[in-house]
Amino acid sequence: TLVLGHDAVTSRRLTDVALAHLGEDVPEPFFLWVHYFDPHYTYVHHPEQELADPASVGLADRVSFEFLEAEGASLTEAQVAQVVAVYDEEIAHTDASVGALLEGLAALPLERETVTAFAADHGELFRERGRFGHGREVYGELIDVPLILSGPSSLVGPPRAVAAPAETSWLPRTLTRLAGLDPGRFGGRDLLEASSTAVVYFEGGYASGDDSRKLGALAPDGWKLIDDLDRGTRELYHLPSDPRERRDRLGHPAAAEPEARLSALLGELGRSLPGVAGGEAE
Repeated sequence: TLVLGHDAVTSRRLTDVALAHLGEDVPEPFFLWVHYFDPHYTYVHHPEQELADPASVGLADRVSFEFLEAEGASLTEAQVAQVVAVYDEEIAHTDASVGALLEGLAALPLERETVTAFAADHGELFRERGRFGHGREVYGELIDVPLILSGPSSLVGPPRAVAAPAETSWLPRTLTRLAGLDPGRFGGRDLLEASSTAVVYFEGGYASGDDSRKLGALAPDGWKLIDDLDRGTRELYHLPSDPRERRDRLGHPAAAEPEARLSALLGELGRSLPGVAGGEAE
């Protein structure tokens, strides 16, 4: 077992470990979960990607969470831009390793078709809302993440982009069915069968459950409701007219119906979650 911390650069090593684990004698069927971590604190400059030059604005090649917490508010716009560029280099570095993993899988002597799912667990804030990082919030900067499903057309259909929102929590049900197993043990919807009329749900907060736990719902018509369970407050946004979620519509007459509709759905969801009763924190 290899244990590395936030400061380590791990993507290439992780790809090597994953492919070595499969080896030449690939067990079939197999399930492989590879969790890449480099686009995360600490952000590390990768000069070969040629996207950032942190030294040009007085920043170090490694940008830590502790540094951003202590100095983030005083950084210049040019410095913030370089922090974002270093983050982009982390993504590009990891993307190259994901590519190597897919090339390695394609070279294996597999007798069955392989389905690949690619997703992220969260995005990052770069002072858009007065802070850096992730956790606690459920705005688009953090919950709008990549979600790609790839495989033979006989299983996943023709190539296409689906504009309708979806939940990453739907992946287990989808992949289980594609593997020919009973998906009934998993909740949610099948990504390949989900309707564009589906309401999607999201939640925020740390695993300890003591820091701004939030529940939210997004309706197909673009209304998005956020309930802060710890503070007893809520926010309501209309994404078609306000995609960056800057104008809280709570209390507006035209927003009464969507608020009531989404509030009822969140109440049902809250009753099914531990530590939440009727949409309120216990």
